[in-house]
Amino acid sequence: MSASLEELIGRLAARDADDAGLALGELVRRGRAAMPALLGALSDADARVRSLAAEGLGIIGDPAAADELAAAVEDDDEVVRAKAATALAYLGDPRGVDALVRTIDDYHDLAHSELSLSAYTLARLGPRVVPRVADLLGAEQLRTRVKAAWVLRAIATQRAPRDERWDELLRLVEAYDPAAPASGSAAVAAWLARQPAGWEAEPA
Repeated sequence: MSASLEELIGRLAARDADDAGLALGELVRRGRAAMPALLGALSDADARVRSLAAEGLGIIGDPAAADELAAAVEDDDEVVRAKAATALAYLGDPRGVDALVRTIDDYHDLAHSELSLSAYTLARLGPRVVPRVADLLGAEQLRTRVKAAWVLRAIATQRAPRDERWDELLRLVEAYDPAAPASGSAAVAAWLARQPAGWEAEPA
């Protein structure tokens, strides 16, 4: 007998990560039918449940969840914030990139502690995020500048072999020093100013 939506939501709080993951997978498989339960779980007292709910809503991909995910970007828990921002971006919501920029220093990767979920997501979004990320090269926090340089490098590296424009950006980012950002961030800003109107609309 199939588990009810309420039972599946309850299992998101399981101490066993595999059990919680299986429950999330079943909720995602049920698609829009599971959305009311997942939306309700965004207000659960357990941050693990809220974060998995945000992740599930992003995978289901229904824009009807956008407002609730945008609100979850303000959550007290950094994992919830980062997963909500990523989900919002994957929905194609215009608030998504701003949410990722705001959460770039949340939820660091355990294997690569200088990076984060939002940094990875920004890199996957491609050229359209470059102007926003380039602004972060002059951010107050060193950790933010490191992530911004990584995102720009990842985007430029994918495109440099096919387009000299991106090869130039890649060289500028490689020369950028997050510990002494002034000249490097100015050079990238100058590169941006030379690009034609609408260039950032290039598909990812």
